[in-house]
Amino acid sequence: MTYAKNVIIIGCHLEKKQIAHLDLKSSNLLLFPNKRIKLIDFGISKKVNIVDLTDMSEETKVTF
Repeated sequence: MTYAKNVIIIGCHLEKKQIAHLDLKSSNLLLFPNKRIKLIDFGISKKVNIVDLTDMSEETKVTF
C-alpha cells in the first residue's frame, strides 16, 4: 500500500467518525518504513455534524 493510499484511508476514517482535523499538512503525518502513516496533532480538530450534501437547498448546513 502506498503512502497516498493510506492518507485517503485516514480521511475516510475521520469522515466516518465525523471528525474534521483542520490542520492536515505533511508535518502532521508520521511516515513509517512499512508504508504506514499516523496522523498527529488533533489540537484544533472538531466533531462535525455531516448532513447529506446532495440536497443543495439553503437549509443544507455543515455545522462545527
